[in-house]
Amino acid sequence: MKFSLLSFIVLCCFACQTPPSLPEVIAIETHWQFKQATDTVWKPASVPGNVFSDLLNNELIEDPFLGNNEENVQWVSQANWEYKTTFSISKRVLNRKHLELNFDGLDTYASVFLNDSLILKTANAFRNYSVDVKPLLKNSNELKIVFEAASKQEGIEKAKQPYTLPEGNRIFTRKAQFQYGWDWGPKLNTMGIWRPIKLQAWDNYHINNVTITQHTLTDSIADLVVAIESEMEGNPSLEYTILVNDSLVYNRQKGNPLLPEIFTVQIRNPKRWWPHNLGEPHLYDVKIVV
Repeated sequence: MKFSLLSFIVLCCFACQTPPSLPEVIAIETHWQFKQATDTVWKPASVPGNVFSDLLNNELIEDPFLGNNEENVQWVSQANWEYKTTFSISKRVLNRKHLELNFDGLDTYASVFLNDSLILKTANAFRNYSVDVKPLLKNSNELKIVFEAASKQEGIEKAKQPYTLPEGNRIFTRKAQFQYGWDWGPKLNTMGIWRPIKLQAWDNYHINNVTITQHTLTDSIADLVVAIESEMEGNPSLEYTILVNDSLVYNRQKGNPLLPEIFTVQIRNPKRWWPHNLGEPHLYDVKIVV
């Protein structure tokens, strides 16, 4: 039987000579409001979330999971919806070399406006998007996201096909398919900001992503490959330190940061992640310091 170590919690930490050059992450998660595109009155919204949960929280619809209420809320999926918020950025952050807005999950067809300028159009709820917004940011900012009903875009794509597809128009949209109705749940084809939005500010070095892949696993050793995706300016000499549960497993100076940042590490006497009723679902904390 094969076993696997699962669900690493990756904490990306950054080290350098002076604290001002540390990357910063600012969550854009407060003061959100929403409304139907044809309305004029804005209501409070929760981010992350979706339009059904916001309508329910504002008592604008009945609970769609009760009785036949599902049938009475189908109009929500046919309408367009808007979300907006305001946020302030300090002068110190505005002076950073790089300012990026990261959208971890927008469901699905969205047009994003920063200070009335269109910065992004999305068509995939599963992927994240990153936009350079340094030229547009100022001390006080407004972020607005307009969501278009999926059925409209699906109709456009269907018209391009000379034949009818057996699963209907939903196959044209990259979003959770259970929203179209499933044997275990109602049809609630929602839209909204379902994962966080963050502003990232950095100068010379920035970690975009860390991927940890398990290659082999025995009772005595787990062999892992750590891949670091990053952006940097210049050609600095970098030192990489990897800790697992606060214990050092890797430390090395790397003279050429242009080469792939891929490292092999080992965990001795690894504790496996066991599924429900078979044992403890053990997790490892992995910290990357550059």
